[in-house]
Amino acid sequence: MEEISIAELRETFESGRTKCVSWRKKQLKALLDLVSENEDSIFKALDQDLGKSPVESYRDEVGVVKKSATYSLSCLDKWVAPKKVLLQL
Repeated sequence: MEEISIAELRETFESGRTKCVSWRKKQLKALLDLVSENEDSIFKALDQDLGKSPVESYRDEVGVVKKSATYSLSCLDKWVAPKKVLLQL
């Protein structure tokens, strides 16, 4: 996996690129792919480090990340849509 420095992360954020909805969706999809592709390694690490079974690991760790990312993908357009606000004068 590629190492990224804090300075590089700050530079990306300050560039404004992270505000783009398509960039956010791409990142969420990449997270889903990363977790799916490495599920067995994650289970093995959680077993070695914490003694968690694969079922427990999925329920408490992997499944939560997948569900959260999937939910975020499905709601992102709504979350970033402009909203009309009534101003009281």
